[in-house]
Amino acid sequence: MTILLITHLLLIATLTGMSFANFMNVRFARGQTGDAAMALQGLRRLMGMFGDMIVAGVWVTGLSLVWMRVSEGGGDFNAAFHVKMAFVILLTACHFMGRRTGGQIARTGDYEAYLHRLELWLAGMWLAASIAIILAVLAFG
Repeated sequence: MTILLITHLLLIATLTGMSFANFMNVRFARGQTGDAAMALQGLRRLMGMFGDMIVAGVWVTGLSLVWMRVSEGGGDFNAAFHVKMAFVILLTACHFMGRRTGGQIARTGDYEAYLHRLELWLAGMWLAASIAIILAVLAFG
């Protein structure tokens, strides 16, 4: 269970870093044109695909931790666990809304029209993931 918990926390930490890096990418891409803009967009798309896998990993490891705890007879989860779950749902929603917004940018080519929305989703994901790490330690520590 300890290795699974470590993996779970590392995955959430990775999401935290990736969401911050993608947020900085969006900020840096403002005003870029040509090859620089295309390279930054490609990097965001690549990080989003890795993010898909990491979000799935967070859910798999998290649900596995819950299953293991319940099977050991410890199904009494504290308030930190329930609040953490709300933040994991929020970070998942922000991730997928960010991916959707990135897709809209790619389809329309209108970066400026969607910039603020993309920043909002990335900031929400970073904040939710950061709080989820703290709550995971309180819930399972």
